[in-house]
Amino acid sequence: MADKQMESALSKNSEGHHGDHEKSGTSTDIKKIFGSEVTSGNDGKSKSFLSATLETLSMRGGKEKKGDTFCKSLDEAMVELKALVAQTRKHHADSCNNNSKDAWDFELTPLKDFDATEDDLLRAFALWSKKIYEKHDKEKQVFNVSKAFRRLESYIEWMDKNARDLDFQNGVTMKEIAKVWDMKMTHDKEGRLVWFCDLEALDLKYIKHKLPHDDTFRYLVWLAHLIMFDKGMQENGVVLVYSIGSIGLFESLTVVPLEMQSKFDSFTVGRLPIRVESIIFYNNPTWMRLLMTFSKPFLSKKMLSRLTLIKKEDPRKVIEGQLGRDCIPANMAQLGGTLEKDLIQDRFELLSSRSNI
Repeated sequence: MADKQMESALSKNSEGHHGDHEKSGTSTDIKKIFGSEVTSGNDGKSKSFLSATLETLSMRGGKEKKGDTFCKSLDEAMVELKALVAQTRKHHADSCNNNSKDAWDFELTPLKDFDATEDDLLRAFALWSKKIYEKHDKEKQVFNVSKAFRRLESYIEWMDKNARDLDFQNGVTMKEIAKVWDMKMTHDKEGRLVWFCDLEALDLKYIKHKLPHDDTFRYLVWLAHLIMFDKGMQENGVVLVYSIGSIGLFESLTVVPLEMQSKFDSFTVGRLPIRVESIIFYNNPTWMRLLMTFSKPFLSKKMLSRLTLIKKEDPRKVIEGQLGRDCIPANMAQLGGTLEKDLIQDRFELLSSRSNI
């Protein structure tokens, strides 16, 4: 079904542009990438990259179900969530097949790297389940414990399946990988976590052909935990800011294997307690507009409302207006940022001081 929709969307976008080689080439690349077969990071079945992506997006906010347990305070939610975890641990302990026991003991989660405890992990899921009926009114909010636990279960399932071979003994071992990716994280004027990435500034050929994909995967999963444990993200969500530049569509979307992308997207979008408040694209090539047009039929109105594609406006003015000036890193193109250190660097420096590396 999704693949037929893709054909229809590409056909509509191509109408009237048969002589436009750039748009024709972009449509071909979109079809090639999103039509590629991958093993879904959700159910392990073979399907198109587009189908796997849409499946993951459908998991983004979780589902509220009839009979779910709601609590009026975070403290009450934590008590209920801990009880469900204890019950699950007992089930695994009593079961003949208790291969996932260590996963439910959170031994696969890099707690130490982020000075986090088991309570911190559960709190992240409880906060994610918060439903606010009136903004800024704590009396008009509830926590869906059942929804939080389902999300936690899916997180444990993913970690059990994909993180056993990832070395999370000490995050400082990924310091060199972080330098290659050179992404930055800060907090904006609203207290939100902001993830900055200047794609054109990265050595994409090195990342794609020389940096082991397992190292990239290990680093990105570790980085996802940094986001999850960030207090600003838990309370206010995360903003993603991307500068694309002159990078081609195929080059930008195939930096890492599509199968790895599907697996990682399933983790961050479909299983982690992360709330994306806004995604900002600037310094965009012409193909970006066609990609956004192609994507619209597959995205919800809520998701579309969170996307900002800066076209003719001054990106510095727009982004400073939304995020504030003080949170912008110096390495981001066209923004005039002055921030030299970020949360990732701070974390590595702390880990280095502890390990004497």
